[in-house]
Amino acid sequence: MQRRSKLWTVVILSGAQRNEGSGLRSGNALHMPCERSRRNPDPVRLPLRAGSSASLQDDNYIKAFTLIELLVVISIIVLLMALLLPALSRARKQARAVACQAKLHQWGIIYALYTHDSVSMNADLGFVWNPSQHYDLDYMLCPSAQQPLPGQPDTGDASHAYAATRDLHRGYLYASFGINMWRRTYETKGAARIPMLFDCAVPSATPEHRSGPPETEGYDPQCAMSPVCINRHNGGINMLFMDWAVRKVGLKELWTLKWHKEFDRNGLWTRAGGVQPEDWPAWMRQFKDY
Repeated sequence: MQRRSKLWTVVILSGAQRNEGSGLRSGNALHMPCERSRRNPDPVRLPLRAGSSASLQDDNYIKAFTLIELLVVISIIVLLMALLLPALSRARKQARAVACQAKLHQWGIIYALYTHDSVSMNADLGFVWNPSQHYDLDYMLCPSAQQPLPGQPDTGDASHAYAATRDLHRGYLYASFGINMWRRTYETKGAARIPMLFDCAVPSATPEHRSGPPETEGYDPQCAMSPVCINRHNGGINMLFMDWAVRKVGLKELWTLKWHKEFDRNGLWTRAGGVQPEDWPAWMRQFKDY
């Protein structure tokens, strides 16, 4: 009896005063483990009651996702990806457009230094832009146009590609920028509206105001405006002007620029000339009118 009394202490709570606040009725016994039992707890795990917390029974209890919770988390991740991927794609395209403008700006510095040394705006600027004399493709290619057109050594889509030209000594020449071949026939007045170097499907272009837009998106050798009328940067192309400024030009705005002395900036394909939105090819009707 003495040994049992050392293991367990039976406390009998009785009396109305002790019962207040304890929630126990008279005659109930509360068995409290002695100091020895606290040092050596019983390893047997008691079963959990309904609604009881696992942490109260076992501190090492590992919680896990249920199937429904896992499906909800996966659904949220998929939804966030669907919302973020288009934004990331737009940001990537904008970054490429900015890098393209930076390259054209570098070409503007080269042209400015060349014309300053030549003391003439009518200097042979085509000599500076000659793909056969440049071996670093990084300066010749727009970041959004890194592959040649279909039918060339490699392939690319209609707007984000360029036509590789054949050279007898070096094989194919690569350039996704093009120069205005009318550069010797314009006046230097109004240089901010005179195109110099720009996004192009071929290394040079000779646009005409009588030439309409291509019926389908992509390069058409039979259309004079086709080399520059390409949807490379979200409805437009980047362009270096004769005042050495670089900016984005809308596709329909191409007919309002001063490509050469005789180019009619109020021609048939401008709003001043009476063009209507339905007159444009289907692939261009969504773009801004000028």
